[in-house]
Amino acid sequence: MILQLNDIRKEFKGRSNHSVLAVDDVSMQVEAGEFIVVNGASGSGKSTLLFTMGAMLPPTSGQVVCDGTDLYALSPSRRSKMRNLRIGFVFQTFNLISYLNSLENVAFPALLAGSSKKAAMQRAEDLLNRLGLGERLSHLPVELSVGERQRVAICRGLVNAPDILLADEPTGNMDPELTQETMELFRGINRQGQTIVMVTHNPELSETGNRHVLMEKGSIRAERIVSAEDKAL
Repeated sequence: MILQLNDIRKEFKGRSNHSVLAVDDVSMQVEAGEFIVVNGASGSGKSTLLFTMGAMLPPTSGQVVCDGTDLYALSPSRRSKMRNLRIGFVFQTFNLISYLNSLENVAFPALLAGSSKKAAMQRAEDLLNRLGLGERLSHLPVELSVGERQRVAICRGLVNAPDILLADEPTGNMDPELTQETMELFRGINRQGQTIVMVTHNPELSETGNRHVLMEKGSIRAERIVSAEDKAL
């Protein structure tokens, strides 16, 4: 088991000190090698859950346990270090650094983690080649297509060989063709052993992974294993 969520509850303070409950007592486990798709409408709490899972958003109550360690019991600096080494992120808006090229964008988290420049650049180049971007190493984000930017973002999320890759609406800005291409990339890296948790509002992607979790109003309403037959439909 890579991650365990114990009774996660997250409240935000709204106007006039009114509380908004985004996640309501959610518990779940993430096992090594899984590809979990968390599906739900906008406002269902799925992205809040993902960022809490990824040690970026402290819960109001509950625990996020990674390899026996309660992430939010750590100091901010230790939590940040563990997040950088153990957890990769892919965002809907890519969050690439505009003045860095593809190679530099991918290598950046490895440099932050303490890798030598040579090792970080080599790892970044290997990943970009693996995802078909070997001829785009020196391109800035503005010079890349939407699909290419997403592939650079996926490489960046993988550069530190994380235990788990978290993806927040990774196809939210894509047309159906690019969505299918991106899902094939995720399935491919999952087949190679990468654990993935992806959140999406698109119900058509619920069969992409091997476990489907449906969220409504901050709670898990349904959960099921996705069979090979389901994926073939």
